[in-house]
Amino acid sequence: MVLTGQDFEMCCGDDENFVIHVQKEAEDGTLSDADLTSATVTWFLKESANSATSLLDKSSADVAEIEILMPKTAGKFEIKIKAADTATLPPDKYFHGAKVLDSAMETHTVMIGYFTLLPKVG
Repeated sequence: MVLTGQDFEMCCGDDENFVIHVQKEAEDGTLSDADLTSATVTWFLKESANSATSLLDKSSADVAEIEILMPKTAGKFEIKIKAADTATLPPDKYFHGAKVLDSAMETHTVMIGYFTLLPKVG
């Protein structure tokens, strides 16, 4: 299940953490937490939805970038944006999203939205 409209704002050069809750929808429409055990989560930031390359990529392969929160069956992960990640990007509205490669080696886009970088304060 793709979470659309996942829009975030932060100031250029700040540190921010964003927690994402991934759920899957059963045939009867009920939701349950995604099992992220043995999953790899990736997150990207692009100039636009049509951009071929990313400005910033993060992966749960590095817990300093994305951490799958415990218990891993609860479907939550935390994206960790560090000051250096956005320090050189101009204030603007960017496109971002996250994908999960699950234990069955299936790829799922789990969220998309816009990421607004506001001017640095001070």
